[in-house]
Amino acid sequence: MAEQPAEERGGFGSTQSTMVVLQALSEYLIRKPPPADLSLDVDVRLRGRKEIRYHFNPENSYAARSSRVVTYYNQLHEVDEKMPCKDFELKVNIEESSEKPPADVEKSYQITIKVRALGPRDVRMVVLDISLPTGFTPENSDLEMLSNSVDHYINDFKIVDNLSDRGSLIIHLFKVSHKEPEILIFRLQQRFKVGLLQPSSVTAYEYYNPDHRCTHTYTPREDREELTQICKDNVCRCTQGKVCTSLQHGVRSCDCCVPKSESESFLNKERETFACTTLHHGCRDDLNLQQGSQFIYMLGKDTWVERWPTPAECSSSPELQAKCKSLNDTAEELSVNACRL
Repeated sequence: MAEQPAEERGGFGSTQSTMVVLQALSEYLIRKPPPADLSLDVDVRLRGRKEIRYHFNPENSYAARSSRVVTYYNQLHEVDEKMPCKDFELKVNIEESSEKPPADVEKSYQITIKVRALGPRDVRMVVLDISLPTGFTPENSDLEMLSNSVDHYINDFKIVDNLSDRGSLIIHLFKVSHKEPEILIFRLQQRFKVGLLQPSSVTAYEYYNPDHRCTHTYTPREDREELTQICKDNVCRCTQGKVCTSLQHGVRSCDCCVPKSESESFLNKERETFACTTLHHGCRDDLNLQQGSQFIYMLGKDTWVERWPTPAECSSSPELQAKCKSLNDTAEELSVNACRL
């Protein structure tokens, strides 16, 4: 029989091929006499359990031995984060810790994760995939305590820092109750600061059914005062712009093509009037951007976001009709003639 490479778990692609290999190995072992000098010591070491030892010699080499152990699954499935929650209720909260951070830590945060199964029974073998913000690492002592405590809140954890520059924390839960949420609390240490923290996520899913999952995003709260200016050496520049009125068609076309020295700005609708203010990550909660609405988003150094009303809104009032016509004229001019300035 031609040599065929085995799969990761020992199979050979199909049941028929595997049975042929087993039959060939059995026939080989029957015809081959056992070695006279057979002596093999096997030590099995598991965390939290007594060491298991086996000794094999010619007299007992064919005697079967077995021991029950907990299997840890570290091969993770790819999960589509755009799918809605299914079979899990997930809540994530992060706030600055009241404890004084270590000397090598900028800030210490405490993250609380609550996960509960939504079905009629408990769910076994659940994976928590926690993406970490840039510059953050989990407190290893907290995770060790959750893993080694009497209640055994988590079965295993693994810090994966080679997936991206942000890193991930993988937590394995043997069971998630459907009656009350499983609560995990541990610290995240901010080792160094970055300009703007991007949102991170926590995903809970079944290992054997990765489509049964739920994802929740979180972002450590930043100091607004630290975002009002950017300093380099002895020179500081304000990151917040001044309030301005709604852009007209000609002004908007010029602003699309001529760079400005002021900071980025956006236009948002407030009480039927359009106001201009700064756009940065720290004030994203104040923008009131609505899902399903359309926005012009100009990528560049002098970026602004301008709300594009829906067709129904455009026909609701003469003021919005003029606004929509101005936006359409600007978009058509830029798409046809590009920037001519």
